[in-house]
Amino acid sequence: MLAERLAPPTEGWSWHNTANGGAFMANEELVTRRAVIEQYVQYDARKKNMAVPRGMNEWDWSSADDLDRRLEAAKFKYGTIAGYTFWKPVELDYRDLSKCAIFNRIFQSLPQVLGQLAGLPQFETWKPDRRTEWFERLDELGDYPREWPLILRPTVSSELPAEWYIEDGSGRAICFFRRLSRSADCTSRAYGYRGVHPDPHSTFMRTKFAELLRN
Repeated sequence: MLAERLAPPTEGWSWHNTANGGAFMANEELVTRRAVIEQYVQYDARKKNMAVPRGMNEWDWSSADDLDRRLEAAKFKYGTIAGYTFWKPVELDYRDLSKCAIFNRIFQSLPQVLGQLAGLPQFETWKPDRRTEWFERLDELGDYPREWPLILRPTVSSELPAEWYIEDGSGRAICFFRRLSRSADCTSRAYGYRGVHPDPHSTFMRTKFAELLRN
């Protein structure tokens, strides 16, 4: 099961869950949709040399559909990141990452699950198709920065046997997991957010991931 060691919550961004239901433990810290989107936008804008959208304080943070329209218009990823109302900060070690699925167009005709890719020539020699700030750091010996969060959701049936799908950060996950595998490092961690409360009012979730709304 995914290791769920809580990352330090950001002041003013967390919601305290006192209900003990399903997979959630009592008194766990959950992070709001707004907090995750704002951190993602800040990181992605810097990474791609894009402008952070103006007037984000005026966005309707209660509406997944409105957030999708605004994120798409600003050329950021939309859909899943707006489709969860609350997220759980997670730390992922080698075993956790091995159960994650990545974007299926990176290794076409090969498995999506990181644990199934380890050792394959295409996986071992993969590099991003452009210069990035993260490749050398994660491919060699650098720690995984908290400022580069992976965005995860539960998998749907077509993505099994993976337990989690990486919505944003597949390249980073490949490099970090590959390095952990090569060095037999079972202690280093990547950081991210896992969607835990899907929004039933999200058109994207209802049309693309109705399966996740039923679970």
